[in-house]
Amino acid sequence: MKKKKKYNPNRVKNFISNWIYKFKTLSFAKNILFFYIFITIVGSLFLFMPLSRKTDVDYIDCLFTSASAFSDTGLTTLTTATTWTEFGQAIIAVLILVGGLGWFALKAYLFNILLGRPISFRQRETLAAERGSSKVGVTKNLIKVSVTILFVVLVVAILILFLYFYFAQPDFDPYRTGTEDRSLLVENPYHSVTISFKYGIFHAISALNNAGFDIVGSSSFAPYYHEYGLQIIFIILFVIGGMGFPVIYDVYGYFKSKITKEKFHWSLFTKVSSITYLLVAAIGLGTTFIIEMSAHTAADGSQSFWERSDYGSKGDKVMALFFNSMSTRNAGFATINMGTLSSATLFQYCIMMFIGSAPSSTAGGIRTTTMAIVVLSIWSKIRGRNTVRAFRRRIPHETVVRSTVVFVSSLFLVAVASLITLSSLQEFGGKSADSNFIHVIFEVTSAFGTTGLSTGLTPDLSLASKLTLFLLMFIGQLGVSSTLLVWDSRKNNSRKYTYIEEHIQTG
Repeated sequence: MKKKKKYNPNRVKNFISNWIYKFKTLSFAKNILFFYIFITIVGSLFLFMPLSRKTDVDYIDCLFTSASAFSDTGLTTLTTATTWTEFGQAIIAVLILVGGLGWFALKAYLFNILLGRPISFRQRETLAAERGSSKVGVTKNLIKVSVTILFVVLVVAILILFLYFYFAQPDFDPYRTGTEDRSLLVENPYHSVTISFKYGIFHAISALNNAGFDIVGSSSFAPYYHEYGLQIIFIILFVIGGMGFPVIYDVYGYFKSKITKEKFHWSLFTKVSSITYLLVAAIGLGTTFIIEMSAHTAADGSQSFWERSDYGSKGDKVMALFFNSMSTRNAGFATINMGTLSSATLFQYCIMMFIGSAPSSTAGGIRTTTMAIVVLSIWSKIRGRNTVRAFRRRIPHETVVRSTVVFVSSLFLVAVASLITLSSLQEFGGKSADSNFIHVIFEVTSAFGTTGLSTGLTPDLSLASKLTLFLLMFIGQLGVSSTLLVWDSRKNNSRKYTYIEEHIQTG
């Protein structure tokens, strides 16, 4: 008869200690990834609770919604206002806020900065990777200033939106929003203090973090199609949230220097990121106007957006195109049915969402700086230069290579995800999947750019497609560069030696 092994508490303690040590010694990229996955799973479990939902919901939809909220995307398989209770909506808002500000940045701000606890070098390295600067030494001040400013902006936005929702009367036009069901305007905040306050809090968090979630109904902000003031407020919040922590820190430093009369120099990051952001927005907006104004009635008799009378005057249409074009900068709010726009406009929006906004911001995509460096490297090659330059600064070769890798890898990811989604989609809108290929690309780039704009395709997706978009939203939020670093091994022996160099002819 075998003797039972005695319980050894030291063995259990050592086992736990070893796992804690292994976790602490992970690279910062793996550390961030594991925490993000953990938070997403916890969020999905909260949403799966009966307390969080009004109807029966599959767990995959809870997981998808949690990932979409934490990655600040906004794509949904279920209507937020009609599916989740106020508790569930609060969980989504918390996920959006934590995902937008960054888990490690928020943790450091609350415990290390406000409570005065010291920040280790490893923590600074992780913060720099998540929401910080390339200069690890300035990360603490950068986080402190940026998060404080964002919280102040959030509080002011909540108050302004509360007043706006209280006094603005929605105009729900079922023909314009693409649905005949007027009940989809779930709650009317007009002259209701409680609903207006709830709308103010939720949508201020969603707009500032470029999340794209709303609790208006299935038609997003179509009921506020004529409320130009509300749309301008949202655009301001989009831009602030998409600037990135380093840019916010630079803007703060600029105004501070005006008070202290000290010299101030804008960082290269701020110059490149801001100019690229503005150029992409301006070019995208101008091209959208040209495409939509020149579009005519299709062969099947469907009118173009500019020709349709239900979208109001030309002024209304100009504002609608302006707002929805700016919304592609990772915002995700819409005042029109995106399916009514021409295929050329949708494809252009795909490009804008693919680029995204600034690094270290609430946005996704390849990021503005990556796009700028790729364009600058091509321009340098055309000019016959051996180095890439910007604003009298030379960009390191390693940065150029990394940007090119991110760009090519992102194209590959979006292409593969589009094929997976297309292959599992049998029919959409009464048409075959092949005829809606642009809608598939739109949905995929929206997930990758963590934008949240949709042509209405997401609810019809299969399990494989939902999981594909789930991964894309994660990669878009974490960043392609950081995702690639997850696979980096510290025990890579190839770093100890090099091979003989030999050139290969290229095209």
